[in-house]
Amino acid sequence: MTESTRSPNRFLHLKRVAFRLVAAWTAVMALGGAWHFHEMSEATLKLARIQASLSFQKDLVYRRWSAAHGGVYVPVTEETPANPYLSHLENRDVSTTSGLELTLVNPAYMTRQVHELGRKQYGHQGHITSLNPLRPENAPDPWEAEALRKFERGETEVVEFTSIGDTEYLRLMRPMITEVSCLKCHAAQGYKEGDVRGGISLAVPMAPLWTVTYSHMASVAIGYCLLWLLGLGGIGLGASRFGRRIREGDQVEKAMQEAREQSMRNRVLVETAGAAAHEINQPLSVIAGLSQMFASDKGIANVTVADMDEVRKAAKEIDGIVKRMEEVSEYAAKPYVSGVSIADFGAAETREASTEPLPDGGASS
Repeated sequence: MTESTRSPNRFLHLKRVAFRLVAAWTAVMALGGAWHFHEMSEATLKLARIQASLSFQKDLVYRRWSAAHGGVYVPVTEETPANPYLSHLENRDVSTTSGLELTLVNPAYMTRQVHELGRKQYGHQGHITSLNPLRPENAPDPWEAEALRKFERGETEVVEFTSIGDTEYLRLMRPMITEVSCLKCHAAQGYKEGDVRGGISLAVPMAPLWTVTYSHMASVAIGYCLLWLLGLGGIGLGASRFGRRIREGDQVEKAMQEAREQSMRNRVLVETAGAAAHEINQPLSVIAGLSQMFASDKGIANVTVADMDEVRKAAKEIDGIVKRMEEVSEYAAKPYVSGVSIADFGAAETREASTEPLPDGGASS
C-alpha cells in the first residue's frame, strides 16, 4: 500500500472509531438519563403512596381517639348540625350550665368533616364509606365499591393511579375493622368486633409532586447534557491528537521516502558515471594511443590502414555507447570490481534481442 492510499485509510479508520465512540457515549448518556428519570418517577409515586398511607394512619389515630372517648361534643352550628343518625342516643344533645347547646360528633362524623376541610384547603380527597352506610351520602363510588368488595375477599389495601375529573390522583383505600368502640353506633347494623365495616378512601393529587419532580428532572437533564458535551469534547480532543500523530507520521514517512529516492538517484548517478567511464575508457584509450603515435615525428609515416580502422572502430564504439545511453528506458545494473555495481547500458538491447521473432523458416530445438 502506497503512502497516498495508506494515509487516507488511516484517517478514515480514525473517523469511524471516533463516530463509534460518539455513538456509544450518546447511548450511555441516554440510557443513564432514562434510568435516572425512571427512578425519579418511581420515587415520586412512592412518595405519593407514603403521603396517602400517612394520611390514612392519621385518620385512623384521631378516629380511634374519638371512639375511645365516645365521641366529642361541639357547639351546634350551620356547618355542624345535630347528627340525625345518632337520634337513638339519649345524650346526643346537651346544654352547658351557661346554656350553650352542644351536639355529639361521633368518629365517622368527625372524619367526614376533616376530609371536607382538607379538600377545601389542600385539594386532598378523603372519604369514609361502606357498602352498608348509615348515611346515604357516604355511599361509595364505583372505584371504592370495588375496593370494598376486595376487602371482603381478604385484601388489605387497594392502590391505583387514576383520575378524578381532569385531575390525576393516587388513590389508596384500606379497610376499617369493627372495634368494640364502634359498636356504640353500628351494633344496630349487625356488625360485630372484627368485621370489615367499611373503609377510608384517600386520594393524593399528583400535580404538585410532578411539578417538583419535573423541576429536578430538568436539572438532571442539564447535568447529563453537560456531561455528554464534556465526553464529546474528550473524544474530539483525542481524535485530534491521533490525527496530528498520523500527520506527523506521514511527514516522517514522506521524508524517509524522499531520502530513499534521493539515495536511489545518487546511486543511479554514480553507477551511470561508472558505467560511462568503463564503457568509453577502452575506445578512448585506442584513440589516445594512436593520436600520440600520430603526433610523433614518424607517426604519420607509420600510419597504416589498420590503424585508421582502429580509430574509426573506437569512434563508432563511443557513438554506440552514447546512443545506448540516450535510449535507456529503465534502470539495470551489473557487477563491477570490488563489489561495486555499474549501470548496464546493454541490458535493454539484450532483452529486446531475446524477444525478437525468429527468422522465417527457423525453429528452436
